[in-house]
Amino acid sequence: MKLEEYLKKQLNITEEEAQRIAEVFYAYKKEYGHKHSHHHEGDNKQDIYSMVSESKEECISNNYRLEKIHCNGCPNNCMLSNPNCGRGQMIQEEISKLQ
Repeated sequence: MKLEEYLKKQLNITEEEAQRIAEVFYAYKKEYGHKHSHHHEGDNKQDIYSMVSESKEECISNNYRLEKIHCNGCPNNCMLSNPNCGRGQMIQEEISKLQ
């Protein structure tokens, strides 16, 4: 189902209104939608902490144990010992490098 169709149905709005909302959403996604996927590049490991629920201090005190760290890449907030999405798997790999 296209986003426009979904919006029209869920919000009970006209096709034109749904199209306008979808256009704004796509513009937002283009500008801001992939920022987290680039944090792992380069040598700045500080950014990896913005992709987990726990603070840097908590990660360090738990010795980066993946079962103690939760991904914040989606609403599921999976433990990094068992991530359920591609973002979580990428974050798991980056955190594992810090161990």
